[in-house]
Amino acid sequence: MTKKLGFLFLLILCLGAFLFILPKTRVNSSKKITIAAVGDSITYGLGVGRNRKTLSYPALLAKKLGSRYDVINYGLSGRTMLSTANFPYFKEKAAADSLKSQANIVLIMLGTNDSKKVNWNADQYQTDYQKAIRRYQQMSSHPKIILMIPPRCFISQATVTRPNNRVIKEEIRHIIPQLAKKMGCQVIDLYALTQNHPDWFADGVHPNKHGNKAIAQLVYQTIKADS
Repeated sequence: MTKKLGFLFLLILCLGAFLFILPKTRVNSSKKITIAAVGDSITYGLGVGRNRKTLSYPALLAKKLGSRYDVINYGLSGRTMLSTANFPYFKEKAAADSLKSQANIVLIMLGTNDSKKVNWNADQYQTDYQKAIRRYQQMSSHPKIILMIPPRCFISQATVTRPNNRVIKEEIRHIIPQLAKKMGCQVIDLYALTQNHPDWFADGVHPNKHGNKAIAQLVYQTIKADS
């Protein structure tokens, strides 16, 4: 009788250990980390043309991060953070989709088109940016949010309807870190990364494959450093 009870007790212990360990291992190893890349034509990959699906910065980032990550490109050409501009990003379906993505990490890069003289309003930019951050912070996935200062613009002569590097350098580059500190976000400074590399751009605004590789590398290092 004692031997039977001992055997039964040992069997229960083994079964309990099996049920406790096995499911947890399977669940943890199979869960992907989703990254939502929010932005304009720079995120979209306009500077690499037909190769955007493989050479945009989100595509290159996905390749570097590997199969445990799912990087979704929500970039749209010509869009702005400003709700008062001609093409506000947050009036688009892509924005709505990004907010439904249940992303674990959200990368936001909007400002290049906002810098145009026809669009720019510093106070409104800060207000709209803060609202956007709050919307992502309210997602049930509680994502880490990384704000990306836009790259340097190498257009030699700014016009009313073209991106203005002075605004990016002297205003946007300072507004974004202030918002990040206030809202508890991280910052990646692509202006600092690109300011001495006109050769990284297809047209002075949109990164070519070399620019996108540099951007993807910096974003990759930022994500992995905190993982």
